[in-house]
Amino acid sequence: MKVLLLGITGNVGSRLAPALIAHKHQVVAYVRPSSKNKIDPVLAKQLLAIHEGDATETDAIKHAILANDCSAVVNTAGLAAITPLSSSTGLPQIFAAVVAATVAAHQARGKDSPPIRLWMLSGATILDNPFKPGKQLGDSVPLFPEHRVNWKLIEKTNKEDVSWSLMCPSNMVPEPTPMSLEERRGNLVAGADKPPAWRRTWLDRIPVLGGFLGVAAQMAAYEIPLEGCADFLASDLEKGLNSEYIGHRVSLKVTARSS
Repeated sequence: MKVLLLGITGNVGSRLAPALIAHKHQVVAYVRPSSKNKIDPVLAKQLLAIHEGDATETDAIKHAILANDCSAVVNTAGLAAITPLSSSTGLPQIFAAVVAATVAAHQARGKDSPPIRLWMLSGATILDNPFKPGKQLGDSVPLFPEHRVNWKLIEKTNKEDVSWSLMCPSNMVPEPTPMSLEERRGNLVAGADKPPAWRRTWLDRIPVLGGFLGVAAQMAAYEIPLEGCADFLASDLEKGLNSEYIGHRVSLKVTARSS
């Protein structure tokens, strides 16, 4: 599969590109001119192409998709503001531009063409709370409000244009020790729209603050390795339009660590 990757020099993107290549995908990097020289030289030689542009430029992203006949797009660029009062890094603008470019690229190909597969990074606060129907984790821990805005935007896209998924981690950190692809696959469990293996805790019963404390305490247990997330995304893209995660928010949890 030809994949357009935005954010290749970041924490996720720099790990995702090698994972995509390991899974036999062809990678087209979309990067700001000022960041192009940050791509690892060895990795750069393995890329199908490198396009320079800003992640908020819809037309430029659309051109990169069409020029390389990409059937998938993955955006790892941008960081969400922690609170409504925090300074924004422009994630909503990046998110909207990537979605709009993907839709426009599909429409340029014609209505009979298959939808473009799209993975976007989001956050755990938009996951459903398994024990509070109609509520999300962010209702108890009101952080990263931009993720909810982005989710509402992508939900409105036409499924004939885009087959989307949102990766919604709590926190991601570098792998403490190197692991093989096989170990990573057996080390993570995934959940659609809600966190897998979520449990009730005694903190939930505390008056007033119980909801916040219970969710905040459990979120810490959903920290995942960056490399594991990268391999999950690359592996899922092998399924193409048959992925069970299309149209879903996806959560990952480490189930075991190798000794």
